[in-house]
Amino acid sequence: MKSSSSTSKPLHGRGAPPMGPMKMVEEESQCRPRVGSIGSPTNASRKDRIYNQEYEDAIANLEHRPVPDITVPWFYESHSLFVLGAAMVMIYYYTIKHGGDAETNDLSQNLVRGLPYVVALYLVVGLFAFPSGPFVRPHPAVWKIVFGLNFLYLLAVVWALFLTPEQLRNLLHGLDPSMGEWHPLPFYAEDCDLTWGNVMSKMDIFVFGHFFGWIAKGLLFRNRMFCWFFSIGWEFVEKSLVFAVPNFAECWWDSWIMDVLLCNGIGIEIGLYLCNYLEFKEYHWSSIFDAPTLSAKLKRSVMQFTPESWMHVEWEDMLTVKRYFGMQLMMLVCMLVDLNLFMLKLNLYIPTEHPFVLGRLGLMILAAIPTVRQYYMYMLDPKVTRLGTQCLVCTHVFCLTIVSEDVLIFKTLPELPPIPKENMVSWLVPLHSAVHPIQRLDALEAW
Repeated sequence: MKSSSSTSKPLHGRGAPPMGPMKMVEEESQCRPRVGSIGSPTNASRKDRIYNQEYEDAIANLEHRPVPDITVPWFYESHSLFVLGAAMVMIYYYTIKHGGDAETNDLSQNLVRGLPYVVALYLVVGLFAFPSGPFVRPHPAVWKIVFGLNFLYLLAVVWALFLTPEQLRNLLHGLDPSMGEWHPLPFYAEDCDLTWGNVMSKMDIFVFGHFFGWIAKGLLFRNRMFCWFFSIGWEFVEKSLVFAVPNFAECWWDSWIMDVLLCNGIGIEIGLYLCNYLEFKEYHWSSIFDAPTLSAKLKRSVMQFTPESWMHVEWEDMLTVKRYFGMQLMMLVCMLVDLNLFMLKLNLYIPTEHPFVLGRLGLMILAAIPTVRQYYMYMLDPKVTRLGTQCLVCTHVFCLTIVSEDVLIFKTLPELPPIPKENMVSWLVPLHSAVHPIQRLDALEAW
């Protein structure tokens, strides 16, 4: 590792101003030690790792990480009176201007019209009350808004539990006529001959969804074994639930070649390659005012939306029962969140191409970023003794989503199809595979 003088730029984002250009020096040497690695301190391969200031801040500031080295203070001041005042003036102006129109006498239209303003005001207030989490890029306010949207989704899911399926479908149809009405489902196992025409007929928007989704999962989980088990396990979930979701049926080459090997596999490896690239990159950040040209200032502004630093995380060393079950629980929750989206679409008659589907996926991905970071720290580091607020609320959202969506599934199914016996037997295999390795753990007392 290069030695740095007292005047050198700080390493790994500690000198990262919120809005400042960037002079980045990339050193891809594999000899450079991994900075910020976390895990069991007894592991010999990590005794010499460097606990730099960024790592200590990640532990101490899981909920409200302070922004280091602010060079543009205006962007990080609260401006609470100005923001709240401007929000209320806009809302009052809209209500006064449109409140007396004859066309606004319809109750349902008024309810729909006022809902976005209620959500907007809620998020504005949340900018001053919600936790920002462990990240400061691109701005702490972004993660506060993500937290607020996540919590709003939690409230909406709980509220939906008190509606009958027909009422909920009618409500969705009132919000958007394309929802709440039955649509024919696409089927993917009608002709399984391995021909060029059949292969090209399966190439749709979902192929790109698989690919980019698994790039995101690779960046999020940062573990090859976990991602591959997740990918293969999801295919078994689909096969075992064809009796309940008919369009889960796929041709063998569609499931195992196009999905697992090509879309999922290439996406996983690209995501892990990006993790390795970002991990061994050396970051030097400087102020936007130090940029000599306009193009350099624009480049630094764009780089504000990139990571400030990259923490190496090791899941492989399953030295404790807590860590092992933590990985199993995370995989189970992620699978259930994905599964329930399919079940919701099926039973509430939501088209696959509807923005609700993409919006829910995007919200879950954004919510998972701070959640997984806090979950990493809680599961792997003894210094962290409790989950952060982001992780707790996101976990509650996931759990309540699972429970509420399962309730809606049972309420909306006209008749619960019988579960095939072979499926019930096959579900015991992953259960045994998850529990059996516990007998081989040597550090049970660490639990």
